[in-house]
Amino acid sequence: MKKIVLALGIACVTTLGLTACGSEESSDSSSEKKEKKATDSTLVKQTINLEVDETLTHTDEEGNVVITGKTDPGATLTVNRDPQTVNEDGSFSITKFVDDSSSSQTFTVLATKLGYEDKEVTVSVTNKSKGHEEYLQNETKKQEDAKSQADQLLATAESTLNQDDLTAASDFISSSDYLVLSDYQSKIDEITEKINAKALEDAKKADQEKAKQNATDITFQMLDKNADTYAGEPYYLKGEVIQAMEDGGMTLFRVNITQSEYGYWTDTVAVIYFGATDAVQDDIIEVYGTVYGNYSYTSTLGAELTIPGIAAEEITVVN
Repeated sequence: MKKIVLALGIACVTTLGLTACGSEESSDSSSEKKEKKATDSTLVKQTINLEVDETLTHTDEEGNVVITGKTDPGATLTVNRDPQTVNEDGSFSITKFVDDSSSSQTFTVLATKLGYEDKEVTVSVTNKSKGHEEYLQNETKKQEDAKSQADQLLATAESTLNQDDLTAASDFISSSDYLVLSDYQSKIDEITEKINAKALEDAKKADQEKAKQNATDITFQMLDKNADTYAGEPYYLKGEVIQAMEDGGMTLFRVNITQSEYGYWTDTVAVIYFGATDAVQDDIIEVYGTVYGNYSYTSTLGAELTIPGIAAEEITVVN
């Protein structure tokens, strides 16, 4: 009987001991969870309060805008990174100026405070100042003046067809703050084409004048002696066609270029022209071109002949 009671006592003590230990472990685990939760809650920052009364606004006639609102007391406030004054209750009233040259401007209001998440608000301001209106009027006037001057410079260049005048107009347009070169490019290209055409025409006239002078300075006798000496020189002639032949896109004439006092033509040269022409035998023609050099051909009788050759660039039938 005593043994049974003892055994039950031991069992009871053992059970109580285990229960107590289990309760202690459970208690420790619960405490750790509470501490962790408390720690986690301290890591989440609360966002600072920032309220701006108007985020879309405009300036007064002087170009000033007043930004008002409220943040947490003790907060640090900046507008576009410039420090601002905050009242003890967190309210603020900030005056900013918008430059006359700006149609609008944005201001970034930023509130910061230790232990809080920063917050910013963007304020968009339209410039309705008198200064801005005057600025726009002046800019419009400057633009109109620039356009007028550009038109005048281009008109001068088109009238003179002088490259320096066109360059001056293009440089003015390119350097102007009020003009866009692409708006004038088609006109500049048009004048450029005219200038190039005039340059070609002037060069042609100069060559023809030189050719006529050479026709006086370089006589037939000098050419007949050795035309190769003058090869490539501009040359002009007027004479009577005594033979005309076309072959493979080339026209070959024999032309007498010296008229006697009795109206007869003598002194034969060969005129080589790459192309077709209306000139035929017995026509009187004018030729502008260059000295070809000595030209050799076989006559109808089989003889090898050499006469001065002229490479024609332009042939005109006189009669």
